Amino acid sequence: MTVATKTGSGLVDDALNRLVEQFAEPLSFYRELIQNAVDAGSAEVDVRLELQEEKRGKKNASRKAILTIHVDDYGEGMTREIIDTRLTRLFSSAKDGDFTKIGRFGIGFVSVFAIKPDAVVVDTSRDGENWRILFEKDRSFSRIERDEPVEGTKIRILKRIRANEFEDMVKRSRDVIAYWCKHVNGEIRFQGDVINEPFEVKGPCSVHHEERGTEVSIAYAGSGAPFFGFYNRGLTLLEGKDMFFSNMRFKVSSRYLEHTLTRDNVLRDRNFDKAMKVVEKLVSRRLPDMLFTELERCVQVGPELPEEATPLYAALASLLPRGGYERRTGVDLDDFDDRRVFRSVDGQGLSIAACQKAVDKGKLFIDTEPSPISDALMESGGVVVHARRDDPPCRALQVMAGGIVQNARETWCLPVLVESKKNDGAWHLAESMGGHVRSLGANIHRIKRARFGAPGSPLAKRLVVAQEKAGELSPISDLEEIWFNPEEPRRDLCLNADHPTVAKLEQLAVREPEVAGYLAVTLMFEGSDLLSVDRSGLAERSWSQRCRRLKS
Repeated sequence: MTVATKTGSGLVDDALNRLVEQFAEPLSFYRELIQNAVDAGSAEVDVRLELQEEKRGKKNASRKAILTIHVDDYGEGMTREIIDTRLTRLFSSAKDGDFTKIGRFGIGFVSVFAIKPDAVVVDTSRDGENWRILFEKDRSFSRIERDEPVEGTKIRILKRIRANEFEDMVKRSRDVIAYWCKHVNGEIRFQGDVINEPFEVKGPCSVHHEERGTEVSIAYAGSGAPFFGFYNRGLTLLEGKDMFFSNMRFKVSSRYLEHTLTRDNVLRDRNFDKAMKVVEKLVSRRLPDMLFTELERCVQVGPELPEEATPLYAALASLLPRGGYERRTGVDLDDFDDRRVFRSVDGQGLSIAACQKAVDKGKLFIDTEPSPISDALMESGGVVVHARRDDPPCRALQVMAGGIVQNARETWCLPVLVESKKNDGAWHLAESMGGHVRSLGANIHRIKRARFGAPGSPLAKRLVVAQEKAGELSPISDLEEIWFNPEEPRRDLCLNADHPTVAKLEQLAVREPEVAGYLAVTLMFEGSDLLSVDRSGLAERSWSQRCRRLKS
C-alpha cells in the first residue's frame, strides 16, 4: 500500500525552510541521523558513500553522477505510528523528559534536506511492520508498505553531483562525523573504518571519573593547549579551548547535558552547572594532589629528572602565583605548600613554601651541582635548586619569581684565598701592583691571591676582582667597581691564582717586579678612561722604581 503526502504550504513550508537553513554546515545531518540511531538503541552505525556515473554524456572529471549516502543503523526501527507522528511530523518528539535520549526537538531528520537531495529513501521495520518512506526533491513523501523486513533503519540520500566532487564529499563527511560523533558508544563506521575514539584526555595527571549518568576525563594541559568538550552519550555538543580553565584539558559526557535549538552549543542550565561542579571538584583537589605526588616521586628519583617530569612541571607552573600575584586556578596552594616538589643541589627536597620564601627575600637560585658558593648561599638563608636554565623546574620557578632565576655560580663569587710567601713572585707582584693602583688614586687596602674561577663561573677568565673584604661571598655585579673616592671604604683586590697570565706575571715579578706590576695594572684597567690619561705617568713611575732598585 502506498500513501502519498505533500508537506503542505504557507506556514508549514516556511517553518520547514527555516529548520533546514539553521544548519550552518549542511553535512551536519550526519550528526542528526547518527543521534537518532543511538536513541533507537543501535550499537553500531554504518555510513558509506557511493558514486554511480550517469551513462549518457561524455566522460570527463566534471560529468554528472549520482551520489548515494547510506546511513544504516540496527536499532528499534519504526512502525507506521512512529513514522506518522515523529518522522514526518514537525516538532513532535517522544524524547522530552527522557534523559536516555539525546535529541528533544523532533527536527533532526529535517537536516538531510540541507544538502538539497534529489531523493531520500528510508527503509525500516518494527513489530512485524515493514515500511519505505520516499521523499521527493520538493520534500513531498510517500509511505510504501514493504514485503521484506530490514534490521533497524536504512537511509539512502541521493544527489546529483559532478564526479570530481566525490572525493571532497568523502573527506568532508569523514571530518564532520569524526567531530560530532567521536565518542559515541558502540561503533561508528565510515567507509568500513571505525571512526569514533575512546573517551579520554591525554596529558599530565589524567583522571577518568564516573558518577550516575556523567563521566569526566580531565588532565593538565602541561605544555599543550587547553581544551574543553561537552558531549551527550559521546555526541559532541560543544568543544573549544580556554573558556573555563587556561591550564586544563577536560571532557564531560552526560546524559543530562543537552544542545541548544540551533545544535551548535550546550544548554547552560541546572544540569550543566551540576556537571561543571564535578569538574571543579576534580580541578581543586584530586588533580593537584596527583600532580604533587608525581612530582615528589620524580624528585626522589635522583638529580636527573625522568622524562615525564617535563609536562608535570609545566602543569605546576600553571598553578603557581605569577611573580607574587595570585591568579585564579581553582586550586588553594596553601593545601600543598609543604609538598617537596623541588630538589636542592645537596639532594634535599624543597617545598613550594620554602622556595616562595626565598623569592620574597631575593635569595632563590639554581645550579647543577654543589659548590662552596651554593653552600655559602644556603648557610646565609638562600635556596639553591638543582636545575639548569631551561629545565622544567627552572621554568616553574621563574613563574613563581616573575622573572629569571639566577644561577648561583654565574651571579656570585666566593674567592678561596691562597697564601703567598714573602719575596716569592706572587708577593712581589702584589706589592708592585699595590703601589701602582694607589698612585692612580684607587682606594685599595690589600691585594690577595685567590681561586675564584669555579667551573661554570664567568670569572674564570678574569685577571682580578675587587671585594670589600677578600674571600667573602659577593655578587659578581659588585666585583667590577674599584673605588677612587677616599671617603668610600677601602677595597681588596683578588688576583686569579689559576689564570695563566697571572702565573707568567708572578714569574716575571721575581726578576722585574715593577714591570710585572705595570703590566698587571694596565691589563686590569684595560678599556678604562683612567689609563687614557695616566698610562704614561704609570709607565714613568714603574721605570723610576726599577732604576732605584737597580742602583741600590
